[in-house]
Amino acid sequence: MNWVDYWNGKPTIYVSARHQQAHDAVVAACIAPFVADASGCVLDFGCGDATRAHLVAERSAKLLLWDAAPSVRQRLSERYAGHGKITVLSPDGLAGIEAGSIDLITVISVIQYLQPSELSELLTNCQRMLSPRGALIIGDVIPPDVGMVHDAWALLSFAGREGFLPAAVTGLIKTAFSDYRTIRSKLQLKTYSQSEIVQLLSSHGYAARRLDRNLGHNQRRMAFEARLPGAGSGGAVGDRLKR
Repeated sequence: MNWVDYWNGKPTIYVSARHQQAHDAVVAACIAPFVADASGCVLDFGCGDATRAHLVAERSAKLLLWDAAPSVRQRLSERYAGHGKITVLSPDGLAGIEAGSIDLITVISVIQYLQPSELSELLTNCQRMLSPRGALIIGDVIPPDVGMVHDAWALLSFAGREGFLPAAVTGLIKTAFSDYRTIRSKLQLKTYSQSEIVQLLSSHGYAARRLDRNLGHNQRRMAFEARLPGAGSGGAVGDRLKR
């Protein structure tokens, strides 16, 4: 089994429906300020179920959703069928995106599941797709010193704020004996230091900076903004996320 197989099945990463809804709401709220204006085109790469994608679509002209897992794409297609601004891409849909046509690409909680060669290919493709003013936002990057215990505490804190603490406690117990722990131990989540990410992005032609806050509930993880040479810095749009 690989990570795509895991996400294509019945993942146990969410302890309850409320957990997934709260997570998706936080991610959508974090992405939205980076949509520079209502004429922009946004690509959410590795979007998952994205149950709150409509909140991002409201701020943009077009939102493209792509995920590697067939079952996830099926749910996305059913959820957003008929939505005028949201398009769910096919497995090969990225190849058909016109060069320089995307104003914002978000890659949230994805790169930990990618092999180095896959990440390199992704960064190269993003460079092709980004418009001159575009930004690539990579979130939920796991530093080497953050492990499952830190993730568990972050989840419990988030659950307390969002009202699903009992489910979180039960879910953590179940996770300890679930296939997720086995897969995570076997396949290993990829971790990166701040300097490693900045250097990697630089080697692919980006100017990068770490954001003050992660795009998600776990603030021990990191987020980065990357732009092509000569592109704007994002200014107040990025600053809104920091606050």
